[in-house]
Amino acid sequence: MLEENQVSLREERTKSSELTIRLNAAEMAAKGSKDLALKLREVVSENKQLEMRVKELCQSPFIKESGDRVIIGTKITLLEKELEERLYTVNDYKERVLRAESELARTKQELDLANIERSKLKDENLVLNVKLSEKGKYVDDFDEKLKVLVQDKDSEAFMKAIGMMKLEGRQPV
Repeated sequence: MLEENQVSLREERTKSSELTIRLNAAEMAAKGSKDLALKLREVVSENKQLEMRVKELCQSPFIKESGDRVIIGTKITLLEKELEERLYTVNDYKERVLRAESELARTKQELDLANIERSKLKDENLVLNVKLSEKGKYVDDFDEKLKVLVQDKDSEAFMKAIGMMKLEGRQPV
């Protein structure tokens, strides 16, 4: 039973180590999500600047001139495409951040559960070790008393006789 608990404790330690590794990976992903969040802010800022440029171009007196209208129209079209691409990038960053945060939360939850289980197994191991030491003391006391009782007799034959009586279901007197 003690060996089973020790094997179980080793398995739990292994699981705990694996979860710690996964937590570290998730924390690294979370750091990456912070970088993505920073990039997201930068892209949003750039988008605002592009929108302001488009507004300025639309209000500019140069737009009213026919030759510049084509150039400005082309610039506006390019800026709109660039704005759409940046919006797509922003949405992609948002999704990545959400996935990384979700993975981090799940890994932390698994680690917490593994730590609780590990704590329970440690407590159980302590209880079993106490019981084992008590049984060991009992056996040592029994051995000493047996040696005193059978000083001149064959103690091994005596132990065999007691074992046979117990196997037969009889109580030694």
